[in-house]
Amino acid sequence: GVCYVYTQGAPTGSAAPAIRALGSGYLGPIPYSTLIWLALAAVTLVTLRFTTLGRKVYAVGGNGQAARLSGVSNKAVIAGAYLFSAVMAMIAGVIMSGYLNITSLTVGGDYVNNSLAAVLIGGNAIEGGRGGILGVVLGAFFMTFLMAILTMIGIGEVGKLIVQGLVIFVVVAVQSMVKKD
Repeated sequence: GVCYVYTQGAPTGSAAPAIRALGSGYLGPIPYSTLIWLALAAVTLVTLRFTTLGRKVYAVGGNGQAARLSGVSNKAVIAGAYLFSAVMAMIAGVIMSGYLNITSLTVGGDYVNNSLAAVLIGGNAIEGGRGGILGVVLGAFFMTFLMAILTMIGIGEVGKLIVQGLVIFVVVAVQSMVKKD
């Protein structure tokens, strides 16, 4: 709130050179941001698939009561999941600030629907308990590809928001139909 009052709600300044390099630099033909994203996805995949922590996360998401009765500290796992999510959002925000060369508290606000759609397309249930990181990676690629196509054919931001909403609606509807069967 103090930042908004001080800046009157407008982005100010520019990103530091190291942050700009993270957001817009390349290692050969591959952007640093892509390398960071792939590394984080790989670490998350290994953690969820091959560690006790990963099994606890799936247990709490699938059936919290059963996990608690099995000796899992649900509160600690949930708090850890929120903390992990916050760290990932922070990393994404730093990279996005470097890419745009601007500092703002609202720089990533337009990506919430894309993120939700990527998670749902990836097979993660909206109510929790099933899914995985590989599906999210594929969902993110699909949403990035879809948004790029919409940009190339000249669809404005409102049209993109409508498409994002439709994608989310269709995926949730399909998931609910599959769950009933």
